[in-house]
Amino acid sequence: MMERIHRRAAMAAMVCLCAVLASARAETVIVESETIDRLDMANADFPHIRFTGGLVLHSDDKHFGGFSGLATTNEGRDLIAVSDKGYWLTFSVEYNDTSQSPLRVANGGEAEIEPLLDMDGIPLHDRDNKKSWSDAESVVFEDYNEEEHELWPPPLLVSFERHHRIWRYANTTAPAMTDARLSISSQLLNESCAWNGGAEAMETLPPSRVHGHAGSSLIFFCEDPIDGDKTVFQGWTVEVESTRDYDTHHLFLQLEKGYKPTDFATMDNGDLVILERRHEDGITSFRLEIIHSSLLEKDLSGGSGGGENGTTASDPSSVIVPAIIMESFSGNDNAVDNMEGVTIDYLDKGEIRIQVISDDNFSDQQKTILLTFEVPSEEYLALYALEKSHLVSLHPSLTAAERWVVGFAVGMAALVALGAAVGTVIIIRARLRERRGNQTYSSINELTRNEFQVSLSFSRGQRSNGNELDEVTELSD
Repeated sequence: MMERIHRRAAMAAMVCLCAVLASARAETVIVESETIDRLDMANADFPHIRFTGGLVLHSDDKHFGGFSGLATTNEGRDLIAVSDKGYWLTFSVEYNDTSQSPLRVANGGEAEIEPLLDMDGIPLHDRDNKKSWSDAESVVFEDYNEEEHELWPPPLLVSFERHHRIWRYANTTAPAMTDARLSISSQLLNESCAWNGGAEAMETLPPSRVHGHAGSSLIFFCEDPIDGDKTVFQGWTVEVESTRDYDTHHLFLQLEKGYKPTDFATMDNGDLVILERRHEDGITSFRLEIIHSSLLEKDLSGGSGGGENGTTASDPSSVIVPAIIMESFSGNDNAVDNMEGVTIDYLDKGEIRIQVISDDNFSDQQKTILLTFEVPSEEYLALYALEKSHLVSLHPSLTAAERWVVGFAVGMAALVALGAAVGTVIIIRARLRERRGNQTYSSINELTRNEFQVSLSFSRGQRSNGNELDEVTELSD
């Protein structure tokens, strides 16, 4: 007992020491911002979403940029981002209470930048210089429900690609942790995703929405497609909070027009919003889509098979087709860049605030952009997801009429095959009889020829004997 107490105390001291060391590494930086007042977007199928504004974010700090994942609290006013060079960015945004548009980075533009740590408390960027360990792509709160969680904010989950894994962080100053459930998730990613195509899209799903489990579940998808048409992506749900065996369900998502999934955000009812990005012919675009929660409850895998781009996959029996909420393209001063992180927050009157952040890849040609959207209530999105998102079976079942036609065709084919087989047998037997007849005829001919020769020889012998007899008779006379 005392040994366990001492061990726990030592572990607590180590965590505190790591937190102190990490806080010493944290930098306070100034983030300047420019407002975005206009965004051209296509949302004809879902007119209830509106663009409320955005910010272009700048900082002279060398670690600022590359933000691929986003998590938010306090109605989206407090933000935590992770970069693909292994850094946290923590900041707040001031909003106009009337228009709900973002105004500026709060607190005079102050933000905190600090490194993500490994399990030993070492900054990830110190492990190598090629992002293979520090390439953070998504960040989510482990428990999505603020009201039911004893400590808020709850721990953060971060997904990484290249060395594919999902780690837990108690806060932005703590070292990484893992457990059996996260290890299962990391193993799935390592076995199935391409080297640079890990889990950019990750989110927690609420309890009792997936497979009837009491605990929440984690959903994540590989970034790269698995099929030759480059439209089908694979992912999994893994139970996060349960003492039972860990259930994993294999899912498949169909995205058209060259889009790839870059992040997820969950609504309170369990419906899943997807952020997708595309680069094509020098034009960058992004779109938001939604999946009804019921479509996430079934394992969609079929037989095993190989995937494209270094991925491995099962042969999907069905694919999920999401419903498009909106789409926007770069160009014509439209503030669209490499959008990679998305969050959802609920405002005090029930409105939904959606925020999207871009990864500038630390390039002078790109920008760090924060865009915000609003939907009047969850019901609009929930009804739209129910009506428009759906499953498409890749091995569809047949109707009764189709089964009759198929059965008739199969029966006729079987009869034709049987007739052909019987005809073949008859022909073969006829040929065999003919061959045997020819052999018999040849034998008879041969026999007859032999007998004829014997008979001829006998006849000649008799004639010879007759001549001899005549000669004897003549002599006797």
